Amino acid sequence: MREPDEGPWLLVNYGNQAWLHHRQGEEAESRACLSKVEALMEEYPSPSEDELHPEVYAEKAWTLRNFGRKKQRLAADYYQRAIKMQPDVMEWQTSYVLGLTSLFKHSDTGLEGDDWEKMRQAKEQDPENLYLAARYLQQLAKKGESVKDEARELATRVLRNPVGSYSGIKPLIRVYSFYVSTDEGVKLAAEALEKHPDDRYLKRCAALGYKWRITSSTDSRPEQSMIQRAILLHEEVISLYPHSSFVKRMDLASVYAKSNQGLAESDQIYRELLARDLEPAETQVLFNNYAKYLNYERWDWQRSIKYHMKAAEIPIDSFFRQSSIKNSGEDSRQKTGQNVQRNRRVSGQTGRATVFQTAMDINPQEAIHI
Repeated sequence: MREPDEGPWLLVNYGNQAWLHHRQGEEAESRACLSKVEALMEEYPSPSEDELHPEVYAEKAWTLRNFGRKKQRLAADYYQRAIKMQPDVMEWQTSYVLGLTSLFKHSDTGLEGDDWEKMRQAKEQDPENLYLAARYLQQLAKKGESVKDEARELATRVLRNPVGSYSGIKPLIRVYSFYVSTDEGVKLAAEALEKHPDDRYLKRCAALGYKWRITSSTDSRPEQSMIQRAILLHEEVISLYPHSSFVKRMDLASVYAKSNQGLAESDQIYRELLARDLEPAETQVLFNNYAKYLNYERWDWQRSIKYHMKAAEIPIDSFFRQSSIKNSGEDSRQKTGQNVQRNRRVSGQTGRATVFQTAMDINPQEAIHI
């Protein structure tokens, strides 16, 4: 296989640069890159009229993986084509199965059948890839396997290495938070930050671990000192990533909602986000998250359903759309009952007449189901 800085490898590289220069209005630079592409195509013609070089398929796949979930299937197809032409390239096998885990990120059971077997094989062939090892543990845990010991062993290896987006720290914090314990997830994040206090990517990962601990519904209420630490960390991450802080602002709202400062800060964050001119996909995510906030923090069932419906109306198939469809439809009666119980606890009144009136205030059509 040729080195990644020569031959067909460079076709996608120069092609991407040409596109970027064109988008930035730099036509001379764009044409220069296209000239290099044409020269490379003459020097390294495609294997056939219907096929590209395997290196080109792999590079195109890697590029597409960075454009979100909607491009993952096409990326997987390109990786498969590259692997079919050169099955001995370990990096492509690894990248292919990692792409599959992204496709099934929200699956409760993880990869199955041939896909799961391919991941097991990739892990055996690429044992030093700690990012792959962490994602593998996540898949095992989804299948009901206990991964506590393996996760702790992997943590010692990850913490010894430099931090990076493929170092394994982010998926490992996720494994800790969901399948070991959220407290240990926070400790892992804090230990990593002690070793690399100035790394902004690590701060972003750590903020996620803190958010999962603070918003967990199964753990004890965290101390205010931890919540304040999480608030400061999220605010710092937002300042470090000013142009890509959309999700982190919603995370900050979730953390504020659990603090002694009440919900005023959370409300303000959502007001600012709702006033933005967002892309449809971002709007869908925002409406879904805001609907959950209204239900679980504000106990405002009617507005929660309204925003779930608004999210579901955006014609983009995603986890967030399916979540809102579920919450705005079949769960509505259950949520009405939850709100009735909440109001009962707040008022301290347990009489049936009071409960009936509470239900009527929420939605008269639902009162008959009390």
